[in-house]
Amino acid sequence: MTDTDHRSIEDARAHLGRVVRDASAHGRRTVIIDGHDAAVVMSRTELENLEDAAALAQWRAAGSPIAGTLEDLAAELGIEVPDAHERVA
Repeated sequence: MTDTDHRSIEDARAHLGRVVRDASAHGRRTVIIDGHDAAVVMSRTELENLEDAAALAQWRAAGSPIAGTLEDLAAELGIEVPDAHERVA
């Protein structure tokens, strides 16, 4: 990280739009309060990737095998899958 990756709370507040744009374009930014890292601003995509990685790690640690059909798994995850004949075509 460079010095521009860390901002005081005052600077972050005064330039919030820039901090958010920078985080979205170039990666997370740390906000410092009283000389200590207090918060991180990151893009939504980066947050979603971290959440996905954490969920996958938790699933692997639990030793959870995939049980049931693809349709069962999709229903559990709340996603739709095409019918079997559409997947083969």
